[in-house]
Amino acid sequence: MAGNEGLFADVQYFKPLFGKDYQFSVFSRTRGTLSYENKANILSAAYFNYTSKYGVGASVIGSLSSSNGGGGAAGINYFKVHKALTVFILTAVEIDDPPRYSYFSIFRYQPKLKGDWKMYSSLELYSLFGNTGHLVSVQRIRVGVDWKKLQFGPAANLSELGSDPIFIGNYGFFIRREF
Repeated sequence: MAGNEGLFADVQYFKPLFGKDYQFSVFSRTRGTLSYENKANILSAAYFNYTSKYGVGASVIGSLSSSNGGGGAAGINYFKVHKALTVFILTAVEIDDPPRYSYFSIFRYQPKLKGDWKMYSSLELYSLFGNTGHLVSVQRIRVGVDWKKLQFGPAANLSELGSDPIFIGNYGFFIRREF
């Protein structure tokens, strides 16, 4: 994504570990931001998930970040795919002293339009809380079209930092490719 505040790149991998069933799955992401003032941030995280046939399960998460170092967390997830809608929700507790608590979700809606075209929309939400209250919240919004697994359209990355939130908005255009 190229936006008014900087560049954002995100490589994601969400696949079942065994066969085609998502009972045991891995979600991995490496994302980076580069502001136009040359401030960079990189995060890499892996989520190992167990999900029951009802969509509820457990996750174990490991992450490395250029701003926070490394860490681990564990939590409860909900994962469902229903026709054109995909939902992944995770509430987790970081293994830290004092612990921090997070909420992470991805909602994707990709209905067919005509021929090789689909609508592509994605909403990603993340919030982190500590013993002092709200630390950070992020909303990543994508709305566009999909043509043969190539998605593109307008995008927004929104952030609120701190307990008396400082708002940052990065608005632009995204290009995404599924393999």
